[in-house]
Amino acid sequence: MATPELLTPPPAIVNDPRWELAQRIAASRHFTKATHLHDFLLFITLRTIEGRESEIHEFNIGRSVLGRDDSFSPAEDNIVRVQARHLRKKVEDYFAN
Repeated sequence: MATPELLTPPPAIVNDPRWELAQRIAASRHFTKATHLHDFLLFITLRTIEGRESEIHEFNIGRSVLGRDDSFSPAEDNIVRVQARHLRKKVEDYFAN
């Protein structure tokens, strides 16, 4: 699970409509028991709003969001790609309902 400081936006972003939407999606029933996906969504949303897209890559997500250690190798462990697929599905489900 990501540490709270990785998912806490600066004050200027708290009222950003994109952040508010991500918060609503993450708080929905679709993410109730999916803490990693909740954190994944907020992590990538926050980095995008802040213009820090360069931090959105498999290694960083694996370590920062999914709790992998420094030896994490996306080439050997596809957890980020699997979780990204689950995240896309849950977001699709959210908007379909």
